[in-house]
Amino acid sequence: MKKNYLILIGLTFMFVIIAFYSNQMTQLKNISDPEVIITLNNSTIPYSSINYDYKSLLSKKKTELSNDQEKEFLITTPKDAEQMLTLSSTAEPSDVTYRILYDQDVVYEGTLSPNLSELIFNSNDEEVKQGIYTVEVEWNYSNYHYLNNITLNGTGTSTFKLNVNIPLTASISDTTFNPGEFITVQTRYGTDSQTIKVNTNLSSQAINIYEVNGNYEALIPLDYRLTSGDYDLNIEYYENDILTHEEPYTITILAKEFPTQHLIMPESTSASTLTAESSAEYSQILYQTRALKTTTRYFEDTFIAPTYGIITTDFALTRYTNDNPVPTKHLAIDIAADTGTEILAFASGKAVVSRFLQLTGNTIMIDHGHGLISYYYHLDELNIAEGDMVNQSDLIGTVGSTGYSTGPHLHFAISLNEVYLNPWFFFPFDGFEMDED
Repeated sequence: MKKNYLILIGLTFMFVIIAFYSNQMTQLKNISDPEVIITLNNSTIPYSSINYDYKSLLSKKKTELSNDQEKEFLITTPKDAEQMLTLSSTAEPSDVTYRILYDQDVVYEGTLSPNLSELIFNSNDEEVKQGIYTVEVEWNYSNYHYLNNITLNGTGTSTFKLNVNIPLTASISDTTFNPGEFITVQTRYGTDSQTIKVNTNLSSQAINIYEVNGNYEALIPLDYRLTSGDYDLNIEYYENDILTHEEPYTITILAKEFPTQHLIMPESTSASTLTAESSAEYSQILYQTRALKTTTRYFEDTFIAPTYGIITTDFALTRYTNDNPVPTKHLAIDIAADTGTEILAFASGKAVVSRFLQLTGNTIMIDHGHGLISYYYHLDELNIAEGDMVNQSDLIGTVGSTGYSTGPHLHFAISLNEVYLNPWFFFPFDGFEMDED
């Protein structure tokens, strides 16, 4: 009896083991791989490879998958690069690694989903890294308790391409201006084979295009003599020197009136400074300097006033001196201040003139690059030498009354491509006073 009981127990145990093993086998046979879904803006990325090992107490199962086809996404606008890369799964992986390669270099590797826009664009969003990016997503399971007594170990990957091909795009600073201001045309994105040309009836000069940090820039001066009305500006786009398309703009020039001034200049001052020799000396240096179009851009996008004081003569003022019936145009601003008042460089650049001239006294002219020149006349002291590189706000001299001058002041002028511009377009009037006399 006892023997039969033991046999029964043994058979029961054996049936339990067989049933358990059969159940394990059935579970492994019917087990579904965890669903890992990787999306880029709601577009699902297929698996590239899967290598999973499932293990129970009595059995094992292996899943292997390989897919050589890679999906490619085309990035043609900055908005395309704002797409979000996400990963979701029915069984959360032990760890996930994101890896992005550009030109075979790893530009990102981490456990957080990357910001594609930051990787493709630099910090100021002007230069873009065009070309093919390879994006790899790898997830791992380590002793993951998947179902009942089944553990999962293994790795899965998804790989796809980002084809960044954002065409050259140009923009203009505005479409409405006053005479004496300037238009900025700037490009963004594009490739080395893409360029632009700018044509306009606002100027008789050819428009120079300069390269700035991998992009292109054109500065178009608006002469103070421009009549009000609408003008044409056309941007031509080229690919390998072949015209591909054009963008026309209408530029509106507003009406602008400039004041008149009657100046009394002592005859003794005129006799000693306003001579044929002084005019010839000044003209030679001025024309050489004003014609400079240095390809290096020294200046930044903001400017400062060189000094502060009372504005005794404004830009483009019509001036009658003594009894001379023929007026002159004052293409600068005169800032009256005490002798010795500091004068600062209104932008970074290179001092091309720093010397005494009979007409303008102690004179400084600074080349800021791209045809932009600033002029400082009648100084008391010169604090820089010709050839010096100066930074914006560097002390370059002090206010004086040398040369053809009636009192201590700074005659400050700006030219762009040989056209004099209104300084008030570069910095605000705040901090100045206007002479009411």
